[in-house]
Amino acid sequence: MHNHKVPDGWRRLKIGDIAQVGRGASPRPIQDPKWFADSGIGWIRIEDVTSSRKYIEKTKQYLSEEGVSKSVFVDRGDLIMSICGTIGRPMILNMQACIHDGFVV
Repeated sequence: MHNHKVPDGWRRLKIGDIAQVGRGASPRPIQDPKWFADSGIGWIRIEDVTSSRKYIEKTKQYLSEEGVSKSVFVDRGDLIMSICGTIGRPMILNMQACIHDGFVV
């Protein structure tokens, strides 16, 4: 860790000490239609992240039950951050969904 001054009353901690951290997952091969559905559990991908919003409330794509089993489920209120594309963009979930492997939660 860096030796930056911490404000009075604060403590320096690793994020893993105060939260669970994990990475998203994508069903493979990603082009297989069996992973997807017309509705149900949303699948958050980098293209769902925009600079004009801080909340994710809908997705462009949905996973089938089989697809959900190959991804990582996240819940309303969770904080996710992109690790590819628009790297480091934090988003708060306003929905239940699964996340692509381009995110950490």
